[in-house]
Amino acid sequence: MKRALFALALAAALPMSAQASELSYSFVELDYLNSHAAILNGPGGPGIDSEGYGVRGSFGFADKFYVSGAYANSDLDIFNIDNDKWNVGFGYHQSLNDQADWFAEVGYTKIDSNNPAVDDHFYDLSFGLRGSLSDRFEGTAKLSYNDGVDLGGAFYPQYDNAFSVAAGLKFNITEMWGIVGEIEAYEDATDYTIGVRASF
Repeated sequence: MKRALFALALAAALPMSAQASELSYSFVELDYLNSHAAILNGPGGPGIDSEGYGVRGSFGFADKFYVSGAYANSDLDIFNIDNDKWNVGFGYHQSLNDQADWFAEVGYTKIDSNNPAVDDHFYDLSFGLRGSLSDRFEGTAKLSYNDGVDLGGAFYPQYDNAFSVAAGLKFNITEMWGIVGEIEAYEDATDYTIGVRASF
């Protein structure tokens, strides 16, 4: 599934229209989050779901660089676990042409919960493509790796020394406002995000 998702994401990020607007790396976003993970026994094992909300943002500077930050709160549907996830990152982007960029990101994430057994922190590294599909649509494809502590896949298999691929799509309502959606697939977990973004 990861290969198919990455191929789809890569195709989505490639430019298709010569009339697309310039990409913005400065924005704030409010998100709804949902995740499904197979636990304990891998993809065929018991599942665990979580949902919550989040806010994230990015600030572009010096033409090719940006810093990012995010906060999310979510509840697991079993074990009565509530967690807070914080992330900070630094990125670099370079134009491929007038409609598409490649980018690289490094980040640090910390998870705090009401159960110390599932707290975690880790670094992650990502590479990807971002491109305008038309005046209204923008696509993103990303490949990532994190060095999270291996908790045996019991709670957050997507953050345990894991690779992932992500595909994102943004619909521009106006030059400033847009609706975004993203799917990120790991070996035994999938994260879904939908949100509203204000770009500057």
